[in-house]
Amino acid sequence: MRKVNIFDDSQLLTNFKMKNTNTKAKSLNPIHNLEGKSNYQRFILVEKDGTRTERIILFVNNIELREEIICVQFLSRYVHFFIEQTTGIKFIARDKPWDFEIELSNSEKMILEITSIADETDLFRNFKYQERISRISNLEQIELHELIKLNEIFPDIEIKKQIEELKTLNTHKNQVINNPHFRKKFIFLSSINEDLSSFDDILRAAINKKINKNHPNKENVILIIDNRTVTYDLNNIIKYLDNLYDYFKNLPFKEVWLYTGYYSDLDGNNSEYSLIPLKLEHQKIRKLETKLK
Repeated sequence: MRKVNIFDDSQLLTNFKMKNTNTKAKSLNPIHNLEGKSNYQRFILVEKDGTRTERIILFVNNIELREEIICVQFLSRYVHFFIEQTTGIKFIARDKPWDFEIELSNSEKMILEITSIADETDLFRNFKYQERISRISNLEQIELHELIKLNEIFPDIEIKKQIEELKTLNTHKNQVINNPHFRKKFIFLSSINEDLSSFDDILRAAINKKINKNHPNKENVILIIDNRTVTYDLNNIIKYLDNLYDYFKNLPFKEVWLYTGYYSDLDGNNSEYSLIPLKLEHQKIRKLETKLK
């Protein structure tokens, strides 16, 4: 039987067998208590019958920083699993054209590319809006055009009045003004369509976009899928991944991993996340299996 292994940053987890769920990684949620943890968002999915499912998801309001956190965490696990000795890491390039070009002190060179997936386009757009207003809430002052844009996304009657008053005074759109969102905390509400695509279709679509990119050296790229879905549970995801076994095997990339983040400090430490290898060379699979026995 083919095995899909689940790892997280806390300690090595037992391997997850398709027909044996006797493991700590039973759901895509953190194992540890959230006290003292940072950069996470509680997502509560409410069904028509009133039942609720809670997910804890990594929330970083800057996409470049989010990618850096994922990169650092992946490298930490990579060194731990496969190199097994203290290793220096040198970043050679960023976004030229792949996200990260890296050289390790053992002379190994790596190319990492990170791409995100969400349950649907609307939800993914909402995540970006939420990240935007959360990032802006850290600023005491912002330009008027930014406040206007935010109020189009997140309408507020009082802020609309402020905007109208500023327009009456002929305030230029680039004028810096006091930020009414400064240090605010937010609760976001959104709906999810009932006719969602299956997880394997979402995953395949994201990977195919990377395949179709006219970038060189795909055969040397480690592709990391940043899983930002919230409606799929672990058992369903494992089932969908099993359906893609031949698809993964024939991908042009060197390796493919599915990453799910829960919380993290901005330097990548004090964190918890899960990694599922989707495509990995046989020698590395054997190493993982040995460690996870």
